[in-house]
Amino acid sequence: MTSAAIRGLLVALLVALPSLLLPVTATQSPEIVAFMALLAGGLIFAEYSSHSPSIVEFRDAPPLNRSRFVFAALCMILLSILAGHPFQPTGFSALVHKLAFTVGDALDFAYSPVQLTRLMMPSDVPQYTVDLVRAAAGL
Repeated sequence: MTSAAIRGLLVALLVALPSLLLPVTATQSPEIVAFMALLAGGLIFAEYSSHSPSIVEFRDAPPLNRSRFVFAALCMILLSILAGHPFQPTGFSALVHKLAFTVGDALDFAYSPVQLTRLMMPSDVPQYTVDLVRAAAGL
């Protein structure tokens, strides 16, 4: 029961993490974020505290689930720092920004997922937004 509650809280924190890391001007609806975090945390708590699987069965792969969670959290942290760099530039966010733009530039070749993501952008979007999406896809 305690481990189910801890897992539910960690998933709720993961869902709310971008809203917590970005400044107030970048997040427009904290109520929806809080609701989705509670919903995800409740689903995980219900899944891990019951004896039989509820909606989605994912309890039988503990090491894989832990590594999925760690890499998803790392991805969310890095993308949140990348998106928050124009609002609050720090040394670490500048490092993540430079790394993301370098990797996105290197992976932007013909038929790569980075190029396909960049090509999905509408034509009237500013160039900085397209570059930011390319950098995020590179991460």
